[in-house]
Amino acid sequence: MPNNTRPAYYNFIILNKKGIVVGSHNVKEIGQVAKEYGTSVTHICKVFSGLQKTSGGHKFKKVEAKSLSNNLRVETFYDHPTIESPFGGKISISNFGRIKFDKYNITKGYKGIETTGYFYRRIGINGKQYLVHRLLRECWLGRELKTHEFVCHKTYLDGRHRDDEGCHRNWLCDLRVDTNAGNHNDEAKQVIIKEVPEEYEGKTIEHGAQTYTLNVGQIVTCAALAKLTGVSTDYFNAAANPNHTRRKCAGFVIEYV
Repeated sequence: MPNNTRPAYYNFIILNKKGIVVGSHNVKEIGQVAKEYGTSVTHICKVFSGLQKTSGGHKFKKVEAKSLSNNLRVETFYDHPTIESPFGGKISISNFGRIKFDKYNITKGYKGIETTGYFYRRIGINGKQYLVHRLLRECWLGRELKTHEFVCHKTYLDGRHRDDEGCHRNWLCDLRVDTNAGNHNDEAKQVIIKEVPEEYEGKTIEHGAQTYTLNVGQIVTCAALAKLTGVSTDYFNAAANPNHTRRKCAGFVIEYV
């Protein structure tokens, strides 16, 4: 009898119109990919099987792990749609997050820390500071991102999403565009209170539809604490982040749930 079984899981790559790999995913992420690229799982599967050539303006191809790693080793530079290089022409950024001003000046930017406590690559161009991952996504899209659009980094349990200096890795295949709510959703992040300043202990606060009593062990949102104290939500998120140097915020010691 013929063997009609197939592996339950496989990887696939996404290619743009020029045939350049712009993403890599496991099939378990196919629903999220379909939403991001404005298509459907059904149409992506039709591309897999050859019933149609593209879906959402992209090609989708199943690959083995070895083939996937080989494709992603090809470095390709994309011109930015608006930012001029001080050496003439437009700056360009590669799918590995390296910025090229001209053939003699290529850099990956410098390590910068945000108020949330995470490390990201930044670059100074013509007197202005930019986040490298945001510029890279603009290069690939061929337009500047809108104010409500944010670039999200894919994370991996084995730490592959970090570079050698602990920054989020700026590989194009790890980046996607989302709204602020989809990216950080800082106001909805829950923390557990480990230490309460005396002035707030036992106090009851309301935020949205929730009511919280501030005691050790209480689970609360950073936004609720920010509303009570008048301190920015970003600072509470930084205090809850174990990688940040800030250990307290407004006297509270908190950890992410």
